[in-house]
Amino acid sequence: MTQLCELSPGQIMSWYHSKIPRIPHGNQNPKKRYLKENEILELFDGIVHIQEKVDGKLSYAGFFVGELGFNRLDIIEDMTGKNTCHKHIEYTKLPSDKRIRLDSVILRESPEIINFDNNLKCLDYAVIDGSKLDIQQIYRLLECVAGVSSHFGRERIEGLVIKNYEKQLMGKWINDEFEDHLNGGE
Repeated sequence: MTQLCELSPGQIMSWYHSKIPRIPHGNQNPKKRYLKENEILELFDGIVHIQEKVDGKLSYAGFFVGELGFNRLDIIEDMTGKNTCHKHIEYTKLPSDKRIRLDSVILRESPEIINFDNNLKCLDYAVIDGSKLDIQQIYRLLECVAGVSSHFGRERIEGLVIKNYEKQLMGKWINDEFEDHLNGGE
């Protein structure tokens, strides 16, 4: 079995992307992986960070060797060049370098993933304890938060990424108008 530390940064980006399945609602893309109800409840079991999903190019900032031989890989969304503006949303308030740091993945030589570094200045829409929420409450919460304006543009956000750092679980919610546009061939 290939360990995470043995993969190239590009393979790690692919792995990271695969860790974020979709939460089903509205229009669904039959080619995408969706969480089941029990998986959604597991994702929300504990403290969750709800962040804006942006649509750039998933990239990395490089390996950084830390204490005890741990390696850190910064995961970023690159919004430069052709990734700056999409037909389904225009990002007009990006950082000056047009890169948004999403996470840091901590690796070790053993070498399984040990955690996502949550010491980021992420733009959370909410940080909640979701452990007491039932599935209907989770959906109402996501629908409400998904209706807000973008941190990075004038329009409604594309969607949300939900992260449970303690359980190392993530999921994403795509707003219907963006799913419709993407299913239409882009």
